[in-house]
Amino acid sequence: MITTLGNTGLRVTRIGLGLAALGRPGYITLGHAADLAGNTDVASMERGAHEVLDAAYAGGVRYFDAARSYGKAEAFLGSWLDARGFGREDVTVGSKWGYAYTADWRVDAEVNEVKDLTAATFRRQLAETRELLGDRLCLYEIHSATLDSGVLDDREVLDELTALRSTGVFIGLTTTGPEQGATIERALEVGRFDVVQSTWNLLERSAGPALAAARAAGIGVIIKEALANGRLTTRGDVPELAAAARDADTTPDAVALAAVLAQPWVDVALSGAATVPELQSNLAALALEVDPGRLDGLVEDPDVYWETRAHEMERQMTETAAGEGLDFRFDVARSGSTFDAHRVVHLAAEQGLQDAMKERLLRAYFGEGELMSDHETLVRLAVEVGLDEDSVRQMLASDRYADEVRNDERAAHAFGISAVPTFVVDRSIGVSGAHPPEALLELLREGWARRAPAPAIVAGGEACDVDGNC
Repeated sequence: MITTLGNTGLRVTRIGLGLAALGRPGYITLGHAADLAGNTDVASMERGAHEVLDAAYAGGVRYFDAARSYGKAEAFLGSWLDARGFGREDVTVGSKWGYAYTADWRVDAEVNEVKDLTAATFRRQLAETRELLGDRLCLYEIHSATLDSGVLDDREVLDELTALRSTGVFIGLTTTGPEQGATIERALEVGRFDVVQSTWNLLERSAGPALAAARAAGIGVIIKEALANGRLTTRGDVPELAAAARDADTTPDAVALAAVLAQPWVDVALSGAATVPELQSNLAALALEVDPGRLDGLVEDPDVYWETRAHEMERQMTETAAGEGLDFRFDVARSGSTFDAHRVVHLAAEQGLQDAMKERLLRAYFGEGELMSDHETLVRLAVEVGLDEDSVRQMLASDRYADEVRNDERAAHAFGISAVPTFVVDRSIGVSGAHPPEALLELLREGWARRAPAPAIVAGGEACDVDGNC
């Protein structure tokens, strides 16, 4: 089961454990909400992650894969490593940078991750990763590099990665989308990468030739989404795969993973298990020999595959939200300008109804398919929370609060805000994404410490009070 990751010399196992589904309550894998069974508080999820990590280690897994955007995956992995006393001689740990987790531990967040592949983000996220994983970090990858992102031609980023590599941490990239092959080919041309992590499964095989070329060049190959985010499991609906699993007296996921491991250019296939039974089912692939050619009929056009994946992501978020008692309907949500909706929020703020108005607007957008640019809709929703109908109509017919909303936009741009939630303290410092209470408390303390100290008052001289009494 132990192998070497390309030419890196890193000792890894044929099946590794990816923590994408273990570090956050909302994820796109089919049935994720059922796996969590409502146990979505941080402490419960950390215990669950540790249980799966323990089972993986007991099952022989020695490669563990996290990312800055996987919620608290790095924190959970770090606390598990600390508790077990494991170091680089015991396990190989990889992580990724380039996305920030922004869901704030919510399953109804409009934006769960924000991508920023700049050198500044690399430096910040590397420091965050090191704080959680310490010197156990063996591999650091660009998260979802694409040709149009420009990151593979960003000299500052490439120089930062090279500097990191000189410290003993290998560097890599992950790919996504129908143009994975072209991205991998460009990475080979750049020539600075030790590892590539890509999607390859029985449904989406387009990256295969490029991955084979990468492995021939000595680059380690890690496969993600081997089970197509649950489509290639018992929760999916692929009759041919189910028949192959019955013939082999095993499960569909084991067959699908074995098909990945059968590719001669694959070093590691990641299990994305969220429970111990799922992990054990995945590990059964190690004992199987399958002929992927038998299942060639499953191959989808890459564009169709990735479009289906996007729809599944929306469906899964709807399911997860329902598990939290939230009516979250991407299928009915309608896009449109929210400028006037923000003006209504300003009007509501004058009457102490800002929070109620915002919550009503969010519920209407996410769960009811209301159009946020429609004035009649805004009037009706505003009246529901207690605003006067005539006042709302008069405001919408004017340009009242337009300057305030534009000022909000300019302030957000000036602060560099590109995701929700973002917390800004004293209009001087801030953090983006989900953070535990203790981190926000530290932010408040830092903001207070940065404020100009109050002038010292020297007692003893003649003075008058604020009422003019001397």
